[in-house]
Amino acid sequence: MAVGCLVAFPAVLILVFFVEGIRVIRHEGVKPSNLLSILFSVLLYGYLAIWPTVGNLQKNTPGTCV
Repeated sequence: MAVGCLVAFPAVLILVFFVEGIRVIRHEGVKPSNLLSILFSVLLYGYLAIWPTVGNLQKNTPGTCV
């Protein structure tokens, strides 16, 4: 159960920041300071989901010595 919570925490954190960012934008309007929550959630998703894939692609390129 602890491992499940540990794995689910980043996904829940990203979802909460994104939903709260949308809520702030609806309530206060589109301003750069109101977009920070959504920007953080998108960057966190990119760091956790896309960055490891890019790192693996870089390791598997031909001509690299490991």
